[in-house]
Amino acid sequence: MVAYGPEDQFVFGFCLSSTSNPTVNNSVYQDTGFQFTGPFSHIVSNLNANTTYYARAYMFNSQKTVYGRQVTFSTLGGGCQGETQKFWIDNTYQLVEIGNQCWFKENLRLENYAFTNGYTLDLVVGQCNWVNTTTPAYSQMDDTSTQVATFGNLYNFYAVETGELCPSG
Repeated sequence: MVAYGPEDQFVFGFCLSSTSNPTVNNSVYQDTGFQFTGPFSHIVSNLNANTTYYARAYMFNSQKTVYGRQVTFSTLGGGCQGETQKFWIDNTYQLVEIGNQCWFKENLRLENYAFTNGYTLDLVVGQCNWVNTTTPAYSQMDDTSTQVATFGNLYNFYAVETGELCPSG
């Protein structure tokens, strides 16, 4: 591409769309300058899950627009799929997406739950009682409910082993 005078700036970047052959009229990530040589990159966020995207580089100045070769990529499914919170057994939890997985953003506060194996989730107070418990149970930091909002509840091996403390997925 040729500059048509000292004031003729190049605009370059890449365009992105969920339809083939994106143009500068689609989502655009760009930079400007008087000279451009070499590769450039940009991190793209907030893409939709399970979507095929088309991208191609472009460069234009006052006279013309030139596009590069189109590349195609697909985003993975899963994650939180746009959800920011989830109601789970008497509590609402904020969500965070890490990689392709959706996680509770806060500690679990589950209490008084009846598992499908017939056990109930019982509150255990005191270290001696906690150590000797052989059924699904929970306890609270310093044996007081005032810490639950900050730290959540503490669950023993038997409660975790049920596989029912958190939603699947």
